[in-house]
Amino acid sequence: MTPTPEPADYDFDHDEMVDKLVSIGQWMGFEAEKGKWIAKGAKVDAVWQARIANLGIVTYVFEVQRAGSIDSLILNLQKARKNPSVQKVVVVANTKNLRQVQEEVSALSQEFAGAVAYMEARDLERAAEHLQAFSEIIGRLELVPRGF
Repeated sequence: MTPTPEPADYDFDHDEMVDKLVSIGQWMGFEAEKGKWIAKGAKVDAVWQARIANLGIVTYVFEVQRAGSIDSLILNLQKARKNPSVQKVVVVANTKNLRQVQEEVSALSQEFAGAVAYMEARDLERAAEHLQAFSEIIGRLELVPRGF
């Protein structure tokens, strides 16, 4: 018996995904925020930032696409790329929406297309679950004294 493939247009909670992105970013040591204005006209779902000594700030931008206009999403990402600290812009969505975004982005400049990365929402959920489990395991080691 062959396993039933998971649907490409599965649903998820937008705000929950944004919260997971922020939690993962913070756990990884980034300054992570949600709903941040990153450039003129570009408010994004989540941002991970890290200062590198005196060299400046490295920024990763995340947009969660559940519904709405793909053209608006892409325009927002293009505006976000105007911020010179932005290294990558990441689209988080289900398989169907990721394919649509990739198709639209492929028609744009190679420079922009190379700055866009894609993440399945279900992969983000899995990463958050693993991070939670790992945090619990590390917590049991009591590496940091209580009240520290």
